[in-house]
Amino acid sequence: MKRRDLLLGPAVIPGLLIGRAVLAAPADEQRLVEAMARWAELRSSGDARGAAAKTAEAQGLIAKLRPDLAGPPPASRAVVFDYVLELAARRQPAARPKLEAAFLRLQVEDTRAALHAIKQALEHYRMDRGDYPGGGAKALATALTDPRNPYVQLPAGSVSAAGELVDGWGRPLHYVRGADGGAVVYSYGPNGRDDGGGADDIAPPR
Repeated sequence: MKRRDLLLGPAVIPGLLIGRAVLAAPADEQRLVEAMARWAELRSSGDARGAAAKTAEAQGLIAKLRPDLAGPPPASRAVVFDYVLELAARRQPAARPKLEAAFLRLQVEDTRAALHAIKQALEHYRMDRGDYPGGGAKALATALTDPRNPYVQLPAGSVSAAGELVDGWGRPLHYVRGADGGAVVYSYGPNGRDDGGGADDIAPPR
């Protein structure tokens, strides 16, 4: 049944009065921006419980405002961040730069943490199988996240719809076999360009 049928009337424009109900999409958009800003603060302070509560609140608002982002499968965090920044530009323009900086910091931190876990998983894989998996972000995901024998546990959204391991910006990780037979994996970082592991590329700790 379509939404207009459930409302017993024509398609509704947010903010129009229908009976006693007012669809307050702008208010919900404002609440989502505020919830995500608070979530970023709590994440940065290490308050996992508070961040989890704000995550639940934000997920509920996203499901209401943009069901396509709620999934299943849920959109990557990078896509959600872009949507929230778009809302902030309309609802809280002055707060947008601070929110963008907070998201960027978390994307860098989460990508570093994921690469650290992936590096360890690659070593365990090599010890079990005698060699590293073949090159490419898809081969990396297949080898390390096979549900029958996972070598690494990563947050939801770490594997793209194309089956590739992605970084905090939703871009495939760079993964190749080195000339010495080793494994080379890194993210292209905030600028999205392959700088050979330098510049703002993000590599796992040595």
